[in-house]
Amino acid sequence: VGAPSLYSNRGYYWSLTTNAAGVTSQNQLYLITSDDRDSLTGYGVVNGNFDGTGAVETAVARPGFFETGQYGYVDIVNTPVSRTSHDFDYGNRLAVVRMRLVSSEFGEYFGHAMVSVDTNNDGIPELLVGAPYYSDANANVFGSTHYNFGRVYYYHDTFRTILRGTVPTRPNFVSETFSADDLVIVGQPASLFGSSLASIGDVDRDGYQD
Repeated sequence: VGAPSLYSNRGYYWSLTTNAAGVTSQNQLYLITSDDRDSLTGYGVVNGNFDGTGAVETAVARPGFFETGQYGYVDIVNTPVSRTSHDFDYGNRLAVVRMRLVSSEFGEYFGHAMVSVDTNNDGIPELLVGAPYYSDANANVFGSTHYNFGRVYYYHDTFRTILRGTVPTRPNFVSETFSADDLVIVGQPASLFGSSLASIGDVDRDGYQD
């Protein structure tokens, strides 16, 4: 569960557990790093077995991260399992980042929406990340420049291969940075494409999730 406005918009996310009665309870509070003011950590949070090894990872969006030369992140972190694991620092509660997905444009709000869904029936979910404020200053449509096309990043084969090779080490350290993508879908001018994402099942009954 994300809480992006906590502590001067640094943001945190909670790990929740569910008991036999189906009641969730707070397990732990986490942050990625302790000094990222306005990063909005936890704006979006989704879980998935993204590397295909059976363990569940968590994708945590940080669309407001504007460090010099960077334009928003989605961090893939280990899903914490106990206070004695290596998934976070005991004192500071810092999550271990296995991979950092990096936006390609300043201000596109990378991570505004995310969804984890198995689109190709291989039993392993892909990760889709929305960036609705993506703009192309060079685009010229009907004689004028348009903004807020929006786009959706689709992370699949390359992302999965690299993620499998990462080794979680320690908090406050990024094992791998990934600024590429497997596929990008771009919207129409002023459409804010990618503002929301959802898995809606096999609507057209072709055997694949939509």
